Amino acid sequence: MKLLRVFSDRLFAKRKGSLLKSKDVTEKEHGLYLALIPILWMIMFFVIPVLIIFKISFSTAIFNMPPFSEIFSSTADYLLEIKINFKNYIAAVRNQYYLEAFVNSIKLSTLATAACLFLGFAMAYGIHNAKEKTASTLLLFVSLSFWTS
Repeated sequence: MKLLRVFSDRLFAKRKGSLLKSKDVTEKEHGLYLALIPILWMIMFFVIPVLIIFKISFSTAIFNMPPFSEIFSSTADYLLEIKINFKNYIAAVRNQYYLEAFVNSIKLSTLATAACLFLGFAMAYGIHNAKEKTASTLLLFVSLSFWTS
């Protein structure tokens, strides 16, 4: 909590200059402050949803709202009761269609990764060895491809 308070004090201070020019903030702390926002964003919008999906995968499907049973519950003696269901994973491993789809997706993702690595390194090598004006144009083309989405 102290870290967030110091960060907000420095960020919204009425002093002129950057955070790094302040005598109280070191370069290491400055890097930590800059990394804090993307880390929190990643936790909120990636880690927590994946953990929720992982929890649901071990629950039992029921006709209710929410459509799955709770994994963790407490008993009358105030003990934690854990009900884990492996039927979803057993069905995925035993069913040939799921297994084929999983293997095909691994093959396709490996092929796509290898192709992107090859093209990316070849493009980077070409840009590095090109003349300055040509390299700028090639970098512009690479940047333009990100604007299409």
